[in-house]
Amino acid sequence: MTYPWASGDVLTAANLNAAFGLVLVTESSFTTTNTVNVSSCFSSTFSNYRVIVTLTAQSGNQLLYFRYRSGSTNNTSSLYDLAGVEYATGSASITFLGSMGADKARLNFCYATPGYATAVLDITNPYAAAYTSHVSNSLSVNSTTAVLVDELRGFYRGTTSFDGISFGLYDNAALTISGKVAIYGYGNP
Repeated sequence: MTYPWASGDVLTAANLNAAFGLVLVTESSFTTTNTVNVSSCFSSTFSNYRVIVTLTAQSGNQLLYFRYRSGSTNNTSSLYDLAGVEYATGSASITFLGSMGADKARLNFCYATPGYATAVLDITNPYAAAYTSHVSNSLSVNSTTAVLVDELRGFYRGTTSFDGISFGLYDNAALTISGKVAIYGYGNP
């Protein structure tokens, strides 16, 4: 059934699952791990997704990245492009960020103390065999009063169909993160 609905239409569970706003696909918590792999979260049910990552602890200052997944394999092809800005409270400077042909996509820089960070990531077309793009906004809090903000836009320069996503401190396997990830599908009315 397509929107707008007419008087007398019957909404089924299938209609409700596919047609309304954000629908929770999966959520999970993780503790003291270097990498968080979420499999089977993207499907043909939704074209676009919102991912919310919240870190509650981190063992060292490090960049948090993500990679798309196919099956149980993280995609490390050098096809991730990125552009954006980073800025912090108490600083008048803006750092411009950009990369092409990377094997992962930056999400944000995270401080070990107090270890709190959050990111909201919107992903377009991850499951379709088409180009996949993303928009992210994230922040990390340091031990004083600074809030570091990353606003990033990215693109996977390939037509791979992805069914999952991975988050990790890929540049330092000895460090760990704890927190929660929630993945929502945008309704397709």
